[in-house]
Amino acid sequence: MKLARKYVLLGLAVVLLAALLSGCSVIPAPRYGNIKICTDDSDIYGDVYIDGEYTGYCIDGAEWECPSCTTGWITVTLD
Repeated sequence: MKLARKYVLLGLAVVLLAALLSGCSVIPAPRYGNIKICTDDSDIYGDVYIDGEYTGYCIDGAEWECPSCTTGWITVTLD
């Protein structure tokens, strides 16, 4: 019985090692959602860019030219 268990564990280890060496990996699916960006720090201000794309929103911790939060929800993809 112990000998059979050793062979099963050895076989499982070989399969896992082969999967690892072949570059098999788990890639999570992207998550979609909405965010609202806010600040209360007067040093944080300006246009909001996500992944280099202008969102059309701005924030201003001092609230001189923009609201302290984006005026709408920004759709994002996290991956």
